Amino acid sequence: MKITASTVFLSVALLAPTAAAQNLLSNADFEAGMTGWTSFGNASAVTAAAPEIVPLSGSQVCKMYGNFSGGFNVSGIFQSFPATPGESFRIDAWSRHWDGDPMLGAGAPGDNWVVMKIAFFDAGASEIAGAEGTILDGNSPTNTWIDNAPVIGTAPAGTASVQALILFLQPGNAGGAAQVDDISFEPYTPPVTGNMLANHDFEAGLASWSTFGNVFAESTNPPEIAPLSGSQLCKMFGQFNGGFNVSGIFQSFPAAPGESFVIDAWSRQWSGDPLTGAGAPGDNWVVMKIAFFDASANEIAGAEGTILDGNSVTDTWIDNAPVIGTAPAGTASVQALILFLQPAFGGGAAQIDDVLFERTVMASETVRAASPANPGTLLPGQTSGPVIGQTWDPVIQQFLAGSALDVLVVTFASNNNTPGPAPVVGNILVDLNTVLLNQVVAPGLPFAVAIPNTATAAGLPLSTQGASFGTTTVELTNAIDIVIGY
Repeated sequence: MKITASTVFLSVALLAPTAAAQNLLSNADFEAGMTGWTSFGNASAVTAAAPEIVPLSGSQVCKMYGNFSGGFNVSGIFQSFPATPGESFRIDAWSRHWDGDPMLGAGAPGDNWVVMKIAFFDAGASEIAGAEGTILDGNSPTNTWIDNAPVIGTAPAGTASVQALILFLQPGNAGGAAQVDDISFEPYTPPVTGNMLANHDFEAGLASWSTFGNVFAESTNPPEIAPLSGSQLCKMFGQFNGGFNVSGIFQSFPAAPGESFVIDAWSRQWSGDPLTGAGAPGDNWVVMKIAFFDASANEIAGAEGTILDGNSVTDTWIDNAPVIGTAPAGTASVQALILFLQPAFGGGAAQIDDVLFERTVMASETVRAASPANPGTLLPGQTSGPVIGQTWDPVIQQFLAGSALDVLVVTFASNNNTPGPAPVVGNILVDLNTVLLNQVVAPGLPFAVAIPNTATAAGLPLSTQGASFGTTTVELTNAIDIVIGY
């Protein structure tokens, strides 16, 4: 897609699983009890005893619950490993709770919740950064193993070690127990992503594209031909052979099972030759599609979205919602396609420009502490991470008595421990010269940061920090560094 002043997006590393990664954890499935794990609070290995204890694999799980101390407390398990700045790691875990002893309430920050976490430490064993994700709370289904979305973290400057943790957080005395099994913690090497398409804007005609049916590169000729960018676009229309037919373009690439891709394209039709009718299935329509093929070139899966039909506006470039597809087992290759489908003799021509096809970037949240630490009260998104098309909703856990309002600052760059001027208490961890937005809410309410529903947002790194305003002071929180993605 075209990058404008209002959509300043940077190319970044692809956050996706690496092939044949090594699980660093010993006894990741608890079949040897708690061997290899350091535990604290109420965390222990338990043996299968249905219906309460039903391991995902083998005969044992890790069970954990609160300490019932009357105040905020944490139980948990972890393993530690050497690490150096710039190294990335990925943690993933399965979680479950039994309906006879379930987690209750809405989760963080007022009710019990469980997180998997990557924590980075300096040579003095001080935690300097981390990334975490909620894997269980009162909103989670019972009696079902949950395959949670992985969390990825990258070691900052000063890192000497890393921990993989599962933590049960109990704000008060609420009951409920969590079960965890088959945890993975792996080194993660992010390959570079970006638009995989050659000649994505058709400035070299149809070079690099495979075409079929009525597909042509057209040069600027207003009002009919008005490229989104440059001087050329792709024009396509039906074959008028009396039966259902398809014209289109595509490019092919190697792919492996589990890889995810996104396609996005701009589309337009001229009022002098528009698509007519209601679109699929009886009238002409245009789709962008991701298609997966096995080693014998058989299509085995795909994902697509309509980008033009008779209901679409004319003489206007349409910025379509991206389509995402994940390669299934048996995938050997993937195609990015734009297809014009003509059920009969319907007229009209489609114009396409600035097509994007890339491996998806995973949304991430990385907690970053000050030194000395600010209160660690800015919590990651409560219902969604910084996911394209969703609302990211971090919250400041109440810590300043008599606070009047909470503020979230989102910036394009981070800042390293600048003491705040009086009456500000704490260190500033974001670059206030690169502010993207500020948001103000009543104390304790979640923020609501709308993430644009466009593929060009994928990979944008941002830094965020919270502040609570009292009557005489302003208290700063930890930072959360985010990457917008899927």
